[in-house]
Amino acid sequence: MADEAEKTADKQQPARLLLVVLKKKKQDRAVQFVSLWALFNAFIAAVSLAAVYATPELLSWLFGEPYEVTGRDLLGSALELELGYISCSALQAAPAALALLLAGGHRRRKTRRALAYVALAVSVAGHCMFASEVGGILLTDDPAAAGLPGGLFLRICYAANIFVFAAGDLLCFLVLALLRGEVRRSRVRNKDY
Repeated sequence: MADEAEKTADKQQPARLLLVVLKKKKQDRAVQFVSLWALFNAFIAAVSLAAVYATPELLSWLFGEPYEVTGRDLLGSALELELGYISCSALQAAPAALALLLAGGHRRRKTRRALAYVALAVSVAGHCMFASEVGGILLTDDPAAAGLPGGLFLRICYAANIFVFAAGDLLCFLVLALLRGEVRRSRVRNKDY
């Protein structure tokens, strides 16, 4: 009986240690917010690329004729901008994940904040590439795409994405700039005590 109790206590020890580590790990809320925003954007970029290139029917619905990804797309540099946007998604996910995984210490707090700034900067660069690629799509007056049901839908979705990305990046920058450091407990100074 005693041996079984010791074995179960030994099995529960790693779980208890993990709980202690998680309770002691205090994250800066601003760093968490920005890192999760960068990871979300990287996920959205990967999923959208997979959805568009895995289903050629989607592209033919949007553009009318069978759409092949060869050489230059709608704009002269659209393929390069798209490649840059996808590269930025991987580059923003790496510092964001590191910022979420680092724990403890004053130096690491500064490192987490610096990694959050790097993730946000790469995210802004990727969104600028996306906006310039979409700007070329929105400004082209393709008469074949004007009568398609997907043409107007595509333009509305792209314009909405640009607005959401810009608002999210601005909000993340303001959160990082205005909320400094760990969650500090405010000291109430009351002379009545």
